[in-house]
Amino acid sequence: MTEERSGGNTLAVLLIGAAVGAVAGLFLAPRSGRDTRRRLSHFLDRLEDGGKDLLDGGREVLARGKDTARKLRRTVETAARDLEDKIS
Repeated sequence: MTEERSGGNTLAVLLIGAAVGAVAGLFLAPRSGRDTRRRLSHFLDRLEDGGKDLLDGGREVLARGKDTARKLRRTVETAARDLEDKIS
């Protein structure tokens, strides 16, 4: 689980760094206002798509975590019942 979190954090940092670098490049480059707005719009569209992909990945990890928690709960409940039966 730690590896999944670390990978998610690394991906988030990478995306943020890429976004900051790209925006800085757009505003520091000698271009016309119209061209800069077009490029910024295109960049924001790509950023939105990346955010949606990241969100979908987070939902998938959450679903797997819930499934694992349900299985663990059933295992613990079964073990508790077995132990109770042995004690009784």
